[in-house]
This record gives sequence, structure tokens and C-alpha cells, in this order.
Amino acid sequence: MPERRIGDVARNGRRACGVLLDDVPPPPPGDGAILVRTLALGVCATDREIIAGEYGAAPPGEPRLVLGHESLGCVEEAPAQSGFAAGDLVVGIVRRPDPVPCRACAAGEWDMCLNGLYVERGIKERHGFGAERFRIEPDFAIRVDPALGITTLPQLIARAKQEPAKLTIASTGVGRLTHLTGELLQMRADISLVAVPYPRGLSAALSDVGSGRVSVIIESYTGIFGAARAGQIKLIAVASRARLPEFPDLPTVAETIPDFAASGWTVLLAPLGTPGSIVAKVSADLAKVDNDPDVKKRLAAIGSYSRAMTPEEVLAFVAKEQETWLPVLQRISNK
Repeated sequence: MPERRIGDVARNGRRACGVLLDDVPPPPPGDGAILVRTLALGVCATDREIIAGEYGAAPPGEPRLVLGHESLGCVEEAPAQSGFAAGDLVVGIVRRPDPVPCRACAAGEWDMCLNGLYVERGIKERHGFGAERFRIEPDFAIRVDPALGITTLPQLIARAKQEPAKLTIASTGVGRLTHLTGELLQMRADISLVAVPYPRGLSAALSDVGSGRVSVIIESYTGIFGAARAGQIKLIAVASRARLPEFPDLPTVAETIPDFAASGWTVLLAPLGTPGSIVAKVSADLAKVDNDPDVKKRLAAIGSYSRAMTPEEVLAFVAKEQETWLPVLQRISNK
């Protein structure tokens, strides 16, 4: 029975921009002994480069490349003695070593291939995981580790106290609010997490958190919502002062650590010396806009929530933020 797949267009060795949703036959057994039903795919800058025709290649003799190199799936069929069973959650390894092989590939260090003769699923000369089902060889599948077993913030804190500096936290950039929030959490909860840097961005971090390689991640609503909705990761708390309307059952961090709050914010500033009457009028006009239901709806759709403040309230808010984050910055600088 045909299945749906996401493919990108390539003809005569030259690439054409575009993405096509098409029907394909079920994956052939020759692709791998394990049959996997796709649950979620990550999309990163590499995919954008492939679609734009800047990178990647279809398998030899084929007109298109099936996209999808960051995967999460559920095993449907697996042979005995493979180490996998139906129901296991798995992620697929992308790169396949040089068949010759070079010294690095022979040693299992495929990412350090010396001659570039490797292939990569969904990127270079081998179809990706962007179909309803895919097959994979047991040696190139990684089972998602369910051992962490953490479903609430109190459980995370308790585990971190029991096993200091053992749990890991993905870090997608030093100095970002997500990084600072992780440090604030460790300070307020009196725990220690080991930071794992992800300089190439969020997609790789989410993949590793979903597979159990990394214990936890703190990320913005827009960055993490898709992975949570797809079941790749589990949300355990939100750092806003109140629960989010979209996730009414998701507790705030403050329900476990009183007065905890960490959110990005934007305020409108005027030059020093601006007449008070003008400041007051602009503030009143902004308050009217803030009360517009359509504005609130549009902001909520991108994970933002507005709160009208008077000029005096803004000054008090900024002073409170400085009080919160200065110790965090000092903690980071002393590491």
C-alpha cells in the first residue's frame, strides 16, 4: 500500500528548489531489518539548504531525495536477537561510513571520515526518514532511554539532589535567556546539572533530549512547542508567573520554587527628558491596545503575553529583573 513521504526535487545531478509530498511504496526489506513508524521529524538549517539546492544529493539514479534526518519513531517489526522489540522508541543514526573504509570509519568515527565517501540519510545519497514508515539496520538505531522516568519538576529536583552533577542540561547558547534560566533554577533549587553545549542549534538538542542522551532542556515556547506536541519530549513546568492558557495542566516552576519567574520581555523606552505628558499619553494608548482581544490572541499564537504597566511600574519591574539576574551572571562569571 502506498505511503506518504516528503521528498525534495533533484534532476540530472542538478538541484531544483522545492518540496513535494508524494506516495511511495512501503520501505523495502533491504533498507534494514527493523520497521519503524515515524512519530516526529526535526527540521534544521541543513534541510533548508537541501531544499534551496545548496547542499545534499539524491541516491544515484533516483530523481528525488526523501528528506528527514532527525527522527523519532516506534518499532513495529524487529527480528529476534536484534536488541529491539515492537513498541520501542528509536532514533536513527544519520551517517553511514565509507564502504572502503578510511581509517576513521574503520574505527567507528564516521563523523571524522577522511575521504568524504560516507552517505547520510536524508542528506547525501541515501533517503531519509521522512515517510510514514522507514526501515533501518539495528546497528544504526538508538533506543530512547526511558530510565530517567522524570515527569514533574519536583522529581527532577529530587533526582538531581540524589545524583549531583549527573543529570545533564542542553545549552543552545551562552548568555541566552534559556541558559540564564537554567542557572537560576540550579541556584534556587540548590542542584547541579552538567551543561551540554549545542552550538549548531536547537534541533540537535531536542533530538538528544528526546532520545535520552541528555536529561533536560529549557527552551522558549516557540522553540519547544512542536517537539512537545509531537511527543518527542515531555513538558514538566513553565517558567512564567501563571500557567499558560494553551497548557492549563502544565504547572509553573513557581508552584515548586516560590516566586520563580523567567520570561523574555520588551518595554517601550523614550529619551531622557521626554515631557511627562507625552509619556503618559503613550502609556495610556498602549494600555488600550493591550486590552484589544485580537491583539492578545495574535500574541498568544506566538507564545507571547502582554501586560500593560504604568511608567512607574516599568521602572520597578526592571529593577526587580536586575535584582534577579545579577547573582546569576556573577555565578556564571565565577565558573
